[in-house]
Amino acid sequence: MGRVAVADWTIEGTGPDGSEVMLSGSTADVAVHDVEHGWRYAIDNPFGTA
Repeated sequence: MGRVAVADWTIEGTGPDGSEVMLSGSTADVAVHDVEHGWRYAIDNPFGTA
């Protein structure tokens, strides 16, 4: 059985050339659990459904 996680995220910083970097999005991830490996991502989509 899987679990869905949806969250908004932002990253702000400075690029290698000194310019301002601002990224944001909504993530949609699915994690699955099994006895041997525990929880792990089945789908890791940092930009949601886009």
